[in-house]
Amino acid sequence: MRPRLRSEVIDQDRRKLLSSAAIGAAHPWIERDPATGAQNLKMPLPSPETARQLADALSALADRLRDKIA
Repeated sequence: MRPRLRSEVIDQDRRKLLSSAAIGAAHPWIERDPATGAQNLKMPLPSPETARQLADALSALADRLRDKIA
């Protein structure tokens, strides 16, 4: 059996989350606003270092996309 790719794991988690929301099942990341009844997605934040790396990667991607458009 081959190891699962990270994208497969993320896709599986996404499907679980969406199916839980669709059937109204409680999920620790889905909360209902008591005032409005709206559902909100509450996700754990990464460590500051991981957040910084993610911001750097997104910034680099945005720079490359701007260069292609200009």
